[in-house]
Amino acid sequence: MNDKVLAIDIGTSSIKAGIIDKKGIPLSCRKIFYEEIGGDLYNWKTDYWINSLKKILKDLPQLEKAEAVVFSGSAPSVIPIDKNGNYIAESLLWLDNKKIDIEDKKSFFLPKIAWFKENRKDIYSDISCFIPLSGFFPYLLTGELKEPLPNKGFIPYIWTEDSIKKLGIECTVFPQFIPTGDLIGYVSEKGSKEFYLKKGIPLFAGANDYLMALLGTGTLFEGAVCDRAGTSEGINYCSKKNVELDTLRVLPHIIEGFYNISGVLDSSGKVFDWFRKISGQENRSYTALIEEISKVIHNNDHLYFFPSLKKDSIWQFSGGAFVGLEIKHGIPEIGAAVLKSIGFSVREVIRIMESCSLDVQDIRLSGGQANNSLWNQIKADMTGKKLLSPEVKESELIGCACVAFKGLGLYSSLLQASQEMVRIKDVYIPNEKAFSVFSKLFEDYSKISNNLESFANSF
Repeated sequence: MNDKVLAIDIGTSSIKAGIIDKKGIPLSCRKIFYEEIGGDLYNWKTDYWINSLKKILKDLPQLEKAEAVVFSGSAPSVIPIDKNGNYIAESLLWLDNKKIDIEDKKSFFLPKIAWFKENRKDIYSDISCFIPLSGFFPYLLTGELKEPLPNKGFIPYIWTEDSIKKLGIECTVFPQFIPTGDLIGYVSEKGSKEFYLKKGIPLFAGANDYLMALLGTGTLFEGAVCDRAGTSEGINYCSKKNVELDTLRVLPHIIEGFYNISGVLDSSGKVFDWFRKISGQENRSYTALIEEISKVIHNNDHLYFFPSLKKDSIWQFSGGAFVGLEIKHGIPEIGAAVLKSIGFSVREVIRIMESCSLDVQDIRLSGGQANNSLWNQIKADMTGKKLLSPEVKESELIGCACVAFKGLGLYSSLLQASQEMVRIKDVYIPNEKAFSVFSKLFEDYSKISNNLESFANSF
């Protein structure tokens, strides 16, 4: 029938997989955190990805009904392949520090590959290919070494032949590009046995996870905004015009003719998980924790948390501090300070965008944080913006499904697929009184932040 596909997102902290029908309805869905199989982001092994995917697919209901497969993956993560065609244990994650400065300032991938060439000389000569994560699993399933390319505008941000040669690297160790939505290959007998899939079903080229989230939330028209939150968080604005500002990242959009202008919050999910751990609440549900925090977060309390004292990026958890901490403050108030730091960072990105004449009317939600309705309302109150929550919060999966159905010919374009498959379920409208309180706190927070940056620069 070609009306059910397998969508898989290889994230930073977890793998998500789902069987999706042509209307964008998940028939089954699973999520596995790498820590469940002993995965450690700071001592990463390629097998963590492999074992997690095998585990998630082995027990995924209705897997046998999938008539096509599409992957998305975090970038710029890179996996070295040896001359025997095998992956090596040491992958290069997007969030590690394994990169060096190179002449090409646009490429996100070559600084990591240059690091490998310089620091792993013992095995570099055995490498036949460096493949990004979005092409790695298609390779395992089909045997085809190809790197998905959303459109030609992305080439400078991946690699160019000229930039490769300047590093003294052979172009033959890089896979050929293949347009997103094109057929990479078919699931091989080996791929079928290892990953429980039907042999011979087509695998289409996907893209990086944030691009799939844009598809999966319908952030495809002028002025559309998506807040994609997970381990990190990105506020993505769809625009026909470019802007030049150091604090905003400008890349091509998955839909040609548009730019994706984003503010990247490096650690929003990570810092909240840190708070849970240091406060001994790892085993409490997010719902219970947010509910407790919500009882105090609207208070006019000037306890603030600053994830970083420097603004070398918009938001990064490194060298942070609490300000205004008093003996009266307990876990709920400290949690409220952490949540305010996240919400105010989102508001700061919006402020920067609007200063560039990028009008933000409402924001589409994506990712794990979008599952908590109370947090969604608090974030709406903090930012003063209407938030739109789609039926499927893990929008990367819907984006992958859009690509798969376009590849199968059920939809004529990615835009048509997204229009048919994405539906807004819940709308969160800012409470005027709460927004007024948060606005005063945000002004205070911003002033203190600027003074703390001056303080930090004195060291």
